[in-house]
Amino acid sequence: DAVMDGKTYTATTGLAVRPEWPLTSLTGGAAVNEGTTEFTLPDDWYPGTGDIDVSLSGAPVVDALSLLNTVNTWGWGIDRLISRGWIVLNLPGLLSEKDADLVNPEENRIALNTVLAGITSYQLYDGSWSRWMGDGSDPWSSVSALHLLTAIKEAGVMDPAGLNAGYQWLRRYMASQVPEGETKEELEARAYGCYVLALAHDAPLGWMNWLEERTGKMNNSGRSLLAAAYALAGDRKKAEALAGSESGSASDKLSFPEAGFRMLAFDAMEPGGAPSRDLAARIAEELKKNTPFRRAGDAASMVMALSVFSRNAAAGPATAKLTDSEGNVVLLYDGQPVRWKGSRGGKMTL
Repeated sequence: DAVMDGKTYTATTGLAVRPEWPLTSLTGGAAVNEGTTEFTLPDDWYPGTGDIDVSLSGAPVVDALSLLNTVNTWGWGIDRLISRGWIVLNLPGLLSEKDADLVNPEENRIALNTVLAGITSYQLYDGSWSRWMGDGSDPWSSVSALHLLTAIKEAGVMDPAGLNAGYQWLRRYMASQVPEGETKEELEARAYGCYVLALAHDAPLGWMNWLEERTGKMNNSGRSLLAAAYALAGDRKKAEALAGSESGSASDKLSFPEAGFRMLAFDAMEPGGAPSRDLAARIAEELKKNTPFRRAGDAASMVMALSVFSRNAAAGPATAKLTDSEGNVVLLYDGQPVRWKGSRGGKMTL
C-alpha cells in the first residue's frame, strides 16, 4: 500500500501457479472380471489444474481418432482410399460420448462420397480395380474395394456406383484358372472373394469347398476369411474348425490385417460373443501403444474389426459400482456405458 496526499493506493499483482510441465493427458484402461478391482488415479496435481474422466462399458474404449490421423498422413494409392472409407463409414459409431460432436452427419456423408469418387477413379473397364493409378488389375485391391462397397450397401448408407460391375468381375475372377503352383496370394484373394460374395448373400459354396482343401497353403488371414464365409453361409462347424479359438492365440503377437479378418469370422459365428470380446480388447490395447508408424491398411483393419464388434456387442447382465478414495459411490453401472468426471484421484475401487 502507498499513501499520497492523504489517500491510500493499493496495487495487486496476480501470479499464475501451475505445474512446471505443459498440458498433459494420461490415458489408460483395463478389462475386469467378477470381483473387486482397485486402481489408483493421479492425485498430485495442483488444485484446480487437473480433471479426471472415467468410463465403464461392456466393450473396450477405443482411441479411434489416432487411426484417422494415421490414414491422413500415411498410405498411398487405393489402399489409402479404402482405409479412409472404412474409417469414415464406421468412426461415428466408435467415438466416445465426449468426441461425438466431432462428426457432423452431413459432412461425414460428403467425406464418404469423396472417398467413393476416388475409388471409382481406380476402377477399370472390366470392373476390377488397380492398386496404383494407371496400373492394371490387382486382385487383392479389387476384392478389398468391393468389400468396402458391399459394407456400405449392407449398412443402408447408399448404393455405391461400380458395385455390380465389381461383382461381375469377381465372379469371373473366381471362375478363372488358378495360376500353376496355386500361390498363397491367389488362394487368399479368392478366400477374400468368397467372404465378400457371402456378405452380399451369394456364397460360392463350390469355390469355398475347393479352397478348404488348400488351406494349408494359406496364412491365417486367408483361413479366417474362409471361416467367415462359411459362417455367413450357415456352416458354423467348418467356420470354427478354420478360425480356431481366440484363447488359443491370445499369447501370440497381434498382427494386422489378420486380426481384423479373425474378427469377421468370430462375429459371423457368434455376434458379440466371448471370442469377439477378447479380440476387441486386444485390439484396443494395441491402439494404446505409441506406434510412430502404422500402415494405413492396418489402421483400417482395426477400425473394421472394432466396428463389426461394436455393432453386435449387446449390453451384458453385469452390474458394478465405483467408489472414490473416501468411500463415496461415484458411478453405478448396469450394462449401459456410464461416465464420471471429477477433480480428485487416489485409490478407486470397482
